[in-house]
Amino acid sequence: MIRIKNHRETRARYWHTLPAIFLFAGVGIFLYVIGVTYIISMMLFGLSVVLLVWAIIFKAMTA
Repeated sequence: MIRIKNHRETRARYWHTLPAIFLFAGVGIFLYVIGVTYIISMMLFGLSVVLLVWAIIFKAMTA
Protein backbone atom coordinates (compact mmCIF):
# COMPACT_ATOMS: atom_id res chain seq x y z
CA MET A 1 0.00 0.00 0.00
CA ILE A 2 2.82 2.38 0.89
CA ARG A 3 4.49 1.78 -2.49
CA ILE A 4 1.27 2.52 -4.44
CA LYS A 5 0.67 5.71 -2.42
CA ASN A 6 4.26 6.80 -3.01
CA HIS A 7 3.95 6.13 -6.74
CA ARG A 8 0.76 8.19 -6.92
CA GLU A 9 2.45 11.11 -5.12
CA THR A 10 5.44 11.08 -7.47
CA ARG A 11 3.09 11.03 -10.46
CA ALA A 12 1.18 14.03 -9.04
CA ARG A 13 4.46 15.84 -8.43
CA TYR A 14 5.50 15.06 -12.03
CA TRP A 15 2.26 16.56 -13.37
CA HIS A 16 2.86 19.66 -11.23
CA THR A 17 6.36 20.12 -12.66
CA LEU A 18 5.24 19.74 -16.32
CA PRO A 19 3.77 23.28 -16.70
CA ALA A 20 6.96 24.76 -15.22
CA ILE A 21 9.07 22.82 -17.75
CA PHE A 22 6.87 24.02 -20.62
CA LEU A 23 7.02 27.58 -19.25
CA PHE A 24 10.83 27.50 -19.05
CA ALA A 25 11.05 26.05 -22.56
CA GLY A 26 8.70 28.73 -23.92
CA VAL A 27 10.64 31.53 -22.22
CA GLY A 28 13.92 30.09 -23.52
CA ILE A 29 12.63 29.87 -27.11
CA PHE A 30 11.19 33.40 -26.80
CA LEU A 31 14.52 34.81 -25.57
CA TYR A 32 16.39 32.87 -28.27
CA VAL A 33 14.17 34.32 -31.02
CA ILE A 34 14.53 37.84 -29.59
CA GLY A 35 18.31 37.42 -29.39
CA VAL A 36 18.57 36.12 -32.96
CA THR A 37 16.43 38.95 -34.35
CA TYR A 38 18.42 41.48 -32.30
CA ILE A 39 21.74 40.12 -33.60
CA ILE A 40 20.47 40.13 -37.22
CA SER A 41 19.16 43.70 -36.88
CA MET A 42 22.47 44.81 -35.32
CA MET A 43 24.40 43.17 -38.18
CA LEU A 44 22.20 44.90 -40.78
CA PHE A 45 22.56 48.22 -38.94
CA GLY A 46 26.35 47.81 -38.80
CA LEU A 47 26.45 46.90 -42.49
CA SER A 48 24.41 49.98 -43.43
CA VAL A 49 26.68 52.21 -41.30
CA VAL A 50 29.79 50.71 -42.92
CA LEU A 51 28.31 51.24 -46.40
CA LEU A 52 27.36 54.82 -45.51
CA VAL A 53 30.87 55.61 -44.20
CA TRP A 54 32.44 53.91 -47.24
CA ALA A 55 30.23 55.97 -49.59
CA ILE A 56 31.19 59.22 -47.80
CA ILE A 57 34.91 58.35 -47.97
CA PHE A 58 34.58 57.33 -51.63
CA LYS A 59 32.85 60.63 -52.47
CA ALA A 60 35.48 62.60 -50.55
CA MET A 61 38.29 60.80 -52.40
CA THR A 62 36.77 61.17 -55.87
CA ALA A 63 35.63 64.80 -55.42
